[in-house]
Amino acid sequence: MICLNSPIFDSTMKYFFMIAFVCLAYIHSVASLKCYNCISNKACTQLENQTCGVDEKYCVSAIYEKIHFKRCAEIPNYCQLKDSEGKGFTQCKICQTDFCNC
Repeated sequence: MICLNSPIFDSTMKYFFMIAFVCLAYIHSVASLKCYNCISNKACTQLENQTCGVDEKYCVSAIYEKIHFKRCAEIPNYCQLKDSEGKGFTQCKICQTDFCNC
């Protein structure tokens, strides 16, 4: 029988929590959406890979005036956003699979 304040219990619990933390971190990185990321005055030619945050479930590729950008997004109606003057995106595409915003 293992006593709760024994050194064996302490090392076993530390090992268990370490393994659990590594597994959760791995699951998060595997489950997270991945999108291309860039911002440019011309078409994005230098794309970087971005792992989206927990709340970012969409990839977006858009043009606003002359600015081209690609990134992760939190909301499904991202393409419907407008600035303070009521201007929207010239072009906008939103999707939900890895690297779909090429």
